[in-house]
Amino acid sequence: MASLVVQGGAVVTGDGETMISNGALLVEGETIADVLTGPPHPDLMANVGVVLDAAGGVIMPGFVNNHAHALTAGPRFASGAPSVGLEQALRNLDRHLLEGTTSLMNACGFCTADEVAQADRLHPINVRPATIHTPLNLRAAEIADGSGLAERHKCMTMAEMVERGAVGIGEVGAGHTLAGGGADYMYIPARVKAATGRDPARPGGHPQIRRPRPVRRSLPVRRRSRAAGARADRPGRRTSPGGGPRTDRGGRAASLRHRAGGAA
Repeated sequence: MASLVVQGGAVVTGDGETMISNGALLVEGETIADVLTGPPHPDLMANVGVVLDAAGGVIMPGFVNNHAHALTAGPRFASGAPSVGLEQALRNLDRHLLEGTTSLMNACGFCTADEVAQADRLHPINVRPATIHTPLNLRAAEIADGSGLAERHKCMTMAEMVERGAVGIGEVGAGHTLAGGGADYMYIPARVKAATGRDPARPGGHPQIRRPRPVRRSLPVRRRSRAAGARADRPGRRTSPGGGPRTDRGGRAASLRHRAGGAA
């Protein structure tokens, strides 16, 4: 007997090719029992525990995110920064779930297996551990920060983490121990706040910067003379106050009058 039926939506099976425009999903316990290409038979629906109407929506496998931070009560990043706390970590997991993610790898590799298991137990998302528990990574973290590392994090080894379910290598270096992004949005603003009392991460926290006013310069204006076609900026062509041409460099005005049929 199906405990849950999701029907009426477009079913994406996950094979990269198949989409059923009006399908249904049958779930027994925590297992997908069947995928139907149309509405379930009425006899089947009579014994279903919960029915969800997905009309106009999409029924698809959950996303797998293999790089996410601040999912547990353990330290963050490759720098071993302090935890956001369990409550905030669970809220972060809520956001991932609402975006369609159902499986996550915790990229904060200094967390212990117990810290990851706690988040996994308290939230519907599958949370899996990663590890960066090596002496070199620990040294880099303590240079950059390390304030979130306890003795249990420092004593943990990669071998033990793998034995307890680690599925990959966590974030190493990146923007927290090799400068870059983590320094820009986290450590530099923290140092600015410590030195000035201003928090650059908050609205109004940036100091006011006085920018010089633009210098407005008057540009020469091209004027047209009253004589048709005469321009003040044409080489060798200047106008007299009365509007007529006047002699410029070698008697050009006389030459113009001659070509027009006037007396020289």
